Amino acid sequence: MQKLALEYLNPPIPDRRFDWGAFIEGDEERGYLGFGGTPTEAVAEALANDPDFFHEEDWTVSVTQPRRSISKGAA
Repeated sequence: MQKLALEYLNPPIPDRRFDWGAFIEGDEERGYLGFGGTPTEAVAEALANDPDFFHEEDWTVSVTQPRRSISKGAA
C-alpha cells in the first residue's frame, strides 16, 4: 500500500506557500510532488502534478499526528 505523506517544512522564508510538502512514503528519492500553505493545498498540487498515478477511488484518507497521510489501496 502506498501513502501520500505530508511533511511540515516551515522554510525560513516569509512566503508561506511552501510550508507543507507532499511525497510518496517509501519513494522519497522521487522528491516532493506538491507544496502548499496548508496540507490540503499540498495534496491538491500533488494530484495535479501526477494525475496518472493518483486515482481518486484508490485512495483513502488517514490522519495521524504529527504526520498526516493519504493511503492508496484497501482501507
